[in-house]
Amino acid sequence: MIARLDGFIDRITMYRLVLWYLAALVLAAMMLGGVHVIAVDPVALALSSILVLAGGWIANQVFARIFGAIPNVESVYITGLIIVLIMDPAPLGDLSAVGAIVFASAWAMASKFIFSLRRRHIFNPAAIGVALAALLLDHPASWWVSGQLWLMPLVVAGGLLIVRKLRRFDLVLAFAAANLLVT
Repeated sequence: MIARLDGFIDRITMYRLVLWYLAALVLAAMMLGGVHVIAVDPVALALSSILVLAGGWIANQVFARIFGAIPNVESVYITGLIIVLIMDPAPLGDLSAVGAIVFASAWAMASKFIFSLRRRHIFNPAAIGVALAALLLDHPASWWVSGQLWLMPLVVAGGLLIVRKLRRFDLVLAFAAANLLVT
């Protein structure tokens, strides 16, 4: 069983694995919110997802042209889905929240080009976008997924898949041990 899992994980790229994992989290949250198992409005989450992904894609295309770079679409979607998962979903009619998530997405994409050294990001692009939305628009990150007990199995399973792909269980175990010791 583990050999089949490793074979599957080895055949896909890290970008693809993370993209599928984040998409699964968003879809699971929409479904659980739709049946009122978790306190998330699936319409607001769908709206936020569409706006963040579309706004990020457009911003990425613009900055790629300005900087003469080849855009990585998977990277755009990964960053966008992270923003969807760490900012509160924008309810219908709340233009302030809609503006904040689109702003965060656009600045996350901009930071990929502005804050890079030898084609590597200096800062996490999603973190830059969300930090600017928090500082300038008073719409901070909430990481609302972590408060949803029903999503925790998916969060843990996806995290373990990524750690397995990286083959860095030693780092995770060291962190867990240090965290338990300090706590």
